[in-house]
Amino acid sequence: MGIISGEDGNRYSFSLEDIQNLGSKDENALVNCEVDFQIEDSNAKAIFITKSSFSMNSITESFAKDDLNSIKIKAYIYVVLTLVGFAPIGFIFLIFAIMSISKASGVALLKNLIWSLVCYVLGAITLSTFVLSGFGMGALTGSAEAGFSVGLGSITTGFILLIAGLAFNYLFFKGLTQATNENFFFYVFICRIIGICTLWVAGLGVILIFIGQILELIAWVKFKEIKKAEDFS
Repeated sequence: MGIISGEDGNRYSFSLEDIQNLGSKDENALVNCEVDFQIEDSNAKAIFITKSSFSMNSITESFAKDDLNSIKIKAYIYVVLTLVGFAPIGFIFLIFAIMSISKASGVALLKNLIWSLVCYVLGAITLSTFVLSGFGMGALTGSAEAGFSVGLGSITTGFILLIAGLAFNYLFFKGLTQATNENFFFYVFICRIIGICTLWVAGLGVILIFIGQILELIAWVKFKEIKKAEDFS
């Protein structure tokens, strides 16, 4: 039971069952909401929420939940921050969203996401740093063969790491697609991979990666359900 203050200055009791458009809100989210209702024997009936409360407390509580709306809010923040150039901060919100989906679905999404990122970063560092070190060693030792050996080993290690990152990324997007029952997530993976492979073509790779971001936003908008792992395993 709760209490509603009317425009006439009187207070009326109500039950949550009498709220017609409560949705996923609980009694805590109703504080300071504006409502329209009918009066029956000093009780409020046929209640409709006409204006929700947007207090910081209600926003914080909503963000902490693992329901569909909370997950989508986190995902939207991630996409927007990524699009405006704050990808590292946005990635934190993505992790929270993925953790919620993993918890609800039972799919190990976060592990594959983190491993793909680690492999990509280490692969890029290996290719960019140690290849140069190989040439530097060749110059210091005066042996082109020594420099070539170090450089070749670095290139090989770097590509192995990048391929491992690709594999983990594939597993992540495959699991996310299955858990959300939304194929657009897998389209994001395809678009990004093609974009990365075509970065050497003037502008094409960058455009495809940007399109991937747009597709990801569409995927989160279209995302309507979370499936249990046993439903598709």
